[in-house]
Amino acid sequence: MQAQNPQQQRKGFTRRTRLWLLVLCAVALLCGYLYVTRIHQSANPVPPLNPGARSDSGLGYPYSLVHADSRLDFPQAEGRQLDMDSDTWFLEGVLEGQKSGRRFSFIVVYYVSRLGGVVPFNFYSLTFYDLDNGEYGTYTNYDFGSMRASTGYLDLRASIDGEAATWTTTVDENGALVPYSYAINLPGTDQNGRKMRLVSTVRAANPPVAVGADIYNGLITVLKQENTYSYFQTGIHFDGTLTWGDFHEPVKGTLGHIDRQMFPQFSGVNARSWDARDLSHEWRTYFLDNGMDFSSWRQFDRMKRNSEYSYGGATVYSPREGASYVGDIVYENLSYVRTENHPVKPLMPARADVLYFPNRHRLSSASLDLQLQAEPIVNAPLLAFPVEYMHGPVLLSGTLKGEPVTGIGSFEMTLHLYRGFELVKVLSDSVRHLPADAVQRPTTHIGGILHTIALIGAAVDASDPGSALAMANDELRGELQALAQPYSAQMLQILDDLIVAIEQDQES
Repeated sequence: MQAQNPQQQRKGFTRRTRLWLLVLCAVALLCGYLYVTRIHQSANPVPPLNPGARSDSGLGYPYSLVHADSRLDFPQAEGRQLDMDSDTWFLEGVLEGQKSGRRFSFIVVYYVSRLGGVVPFNFYSLTFYDLDNGEYGTYTNYDFGSMRASTGYLDLRASIDGEAATWTTTVDENGALVPYSYAINLPGTDQNGRKMRLVSTVRAANPPVAVGADIYNGLITVLKQENTYSYFQTGIHFDGTLTWGDFHEPVKGTLGHIDRQMFPQFSGVNARSWDARDLSHEWRTYFLDNGMDFSSWRQFDRMKRNSEYSYGGATVYSPREGASYVGDIVYENLSYVRTENHPVKPLMPARADVLYFPNRHRLSSASLDLQLQAEPIVNAPLLAFPVEYMHGPVLLSGTLKGEPVTGIGSFEMTLHLYRGFELVKVLSDSVRHLPADAVQRPTTHIGGILHTIALIGAAVDASDPGSALAMANDELRGELQALAQPYSAQMLQILDDLIVAIEQDQES
């Protein structure tokens, strides 16, 4: 072997030295970053409490929501939990312009987490909905360390384009916390470049409610993570100013809610797929005109054909009857919304260009004697979250104990559908709930169409794409073409997407 000369040795030594210096610098930067982050996650001094101060609901600080569980003691339950790896705060409201009478709703989300218990992964998201014109604007900012969430009380701050997006508990003239009273300054820029801002006072007229009421006491399983804490608070009053593009006007509102989750570990720790799309959920928050507030969860395991798991049902609250858990909620999808290459993109690359989401839906409860139908106000309101995440306002109508009820609320979901067996259900549900005037020929029968769809579904389940495609392209296409317009075109669009999905499943 030929020996290296001194010049070659010096060059090799220099390269190794530079490499080690780069490694040491990277380690030093990481340690410094984590040290600073740790400081930011240390406990914060809490303003004084005035035991005599009371909210609209007659509650003050301190307040214990669940007996013998200090995690849900207030005001500390409103603040950051240092021994929890993921914390979420939601604030939603319905607003009315005091000059124009125009109606809006909004939702803001603060998400603070630590990947592996160490590395920060945070985001702030603000969305406005125009309830009169059926449009929305959304903004999401990902933050890897500068977001601040105080412990002991609610004080959230995110840096947005050089200013602070804040949601803080208000204090009185003596510096004491005012129970369940807040101030918000929420800026953003929507997907169309319009400036967004909501500045408002916020106060809660109703007390906090543990999700699951006295059955679960706020301790549930979310995203397959046990011992996740959750509570909500409704009857939220707003008085402020909303700016959105050319609109700038004082607004007020008396419908809204605060929602809170605290995860012991990173909220996505139980995801089995690389992009965390193996678990999905639906979440509904409804405000009925009789004073009842309704919050329900459904959770789905995408790896087990969207089977439901864990905590479900609904928590209902009314000022007169308090809170209770209802476990017999039956859900029924009446229609779906289709998106193709939606302009609002998730952080993770999408698995398919064409997606379907549940849209119009109906739910019932025998124990409540409730029948309720929800009609979305805004079409396909996707938010720029890590995965496909749709959240938007819905109008409500139905009966409760035989009496008519109406209301407004929101419907949120990450259940996006694109696989063959999923689109079979989309098509089946959509055909089943077609109106009577969709059938224009006496020889066309909805029951017959549903039977053909069921046969296609059985072939898909049996991994027989050839039979499924043959029935779809021949018999089913002819049956759907016999429907009246525009229903025929709508059902044929779903059929075409189903055929593509079956072909893709066949290729994979």
